[in-house]
Amino acid sequence: SVPARTPQRISACQVSAMLSLVVSSSLALSLPRRAVLSTAFGTALAIRPASATGDLIVGGSPIKGDESIMAPKAHGTSAAPVQGNLRWNVDVENADRITNYNRRFAEFGGYWKQTDFLKEVSRTEPTT
Repeated sequence: SVPARTPQRISACQVSAMLSLVVSSSLALSLPRRAVLSTAFGTALAIRPASATGDLIVGGSPIKGDESIMAPKAHGTSAAPVQGNLRWNVDVENADRITNYNRRFAEFGGYWKQTDFLKEVSRTEPTT
């Protein structure tokens, strides 16, 4: 059993900086998923809103929703399709399938390499 980590408060700027660092690091992109998830980036994946202070709470145990989240709605599991103008030349049909008509898997491994992400993302500024 893995001991639960104590949640820590960090600002949205700190989260942005962590994500920028990980995305811009070629080392992180070559690490196994498990290794990345055990880093600060992995901690940032567990972000959830805090209070009215604007800070975020990271770490701690995952918050699970009930099955009603995935109940059929007007467009698969949401009210509407994904927006049409996705960044980095991401395929809208693929994004819609993953977001609204998928319970098991996401895009195939390495799909992000076919997008314009690495061409367009800044190596020095936070990605927003």
